[in-house]
Amino acid sequence: MPRFLVTVVLLGLCSAFAGRAFGNDVLPRLFSNIPVDTNFLSIGYMRSEGNVSVDPSLALDVQASMDTWTLSYTRSFAAFGQSAQFTASLPYVDLSLSGLVGGALVTAQDDNVPDPKFRLAFNLYGAPALPLAEFAGYRERTIIGFNFEVTPPWGDYIETRRVNFGANRWSFSPQFGFGHQIGRFTVEGSLTGIFFTDNDDYLVDNTLKQKPISMVRGNLLYHFRRPGTWLGVSALYLRGGETTVNGTDRQDLQSNSRMGVALSVPFARRHNLLVRYSRGVTTRIGADFDNYGVQYTLRF
Repeated sequence: MPRFLVTVVLLGLCSAFAGRAFGNDVLPRLFSNIPVDTNFLSIGYMRSEGNVSVDPSLALDVQASMDTWTLSYTRSFAAFGQSAQFTASLPYVDLSLSGLVGGALVTAQDDNVPDPKFRLAFNLYGAPALPLAEFAGYRERTIIGFNFEVTPPWGDYIETRRVNFGANRWSFSPQFGFGHQIGRFTVEGSLTGIFFTDNDDYLVDNTLKQKPISMVRGNLLYHFRRPGTWLGVSALYLRGGETTVNGTDRQDLQSNSRMGVALSVPFARRHNLLVRYSRGVTTRIGADFDNYGVQYTLRF
């Protein structure tokens, strides 16, 4: 395979995962109660390093590193007597990768803005809508919730290029989940589906289709005596996502699992720091990254 073609293939593969660096990662506290009529501004950074698993018939040994910055805004509100929230997230990705082909090293690098994400989260049970002044008396027991995330095709996309951080298609992700606190521990679980529209401008005039992806998450948290301070251990398993181009199956079924740990520490009343790490356990097709992340949040 020519070196130039390998470079194009490498960038095309990794840019497809760049916009999902956070979305498919393990993270606790997906369902929790927060004071209504409150704003949260977050800045997150994640360093991702590892391999990209591709078709075994291709003689490619792909190594990648990715720096992702994400700016997020969340607004909480009341919905049918329960707390709810809206979140908008905008990522920026700097991607570097290399591959060995016949003993020769091929490298590539790119950076750009992937597609943004918008998320509505509704608690259905156990999370009453409380203003900040009354929230201190709230004690969490069992919470049941529903999230709906939308990713519009607003990122960088040029139809003549394989290298695109934007997907040029919509994706929709409904999620049902629960959290149950027992003493200082909380057990969480969720089931998520990711559904994709078609990209009809894949390499100019081809049609890329992708089947849905299903994900199962599980979290176990320990709450320290200081309010808002917790340590969480998480696991995720996803399956699906096979793609076709003009009806031709690309044999790229994903069947991957990840594990991670996160620590949340509030400070100075309105500020919070979240430190996280995750790694792939099994990866059939996709990005098998070790992720190191930190996120600062301001409440106002």
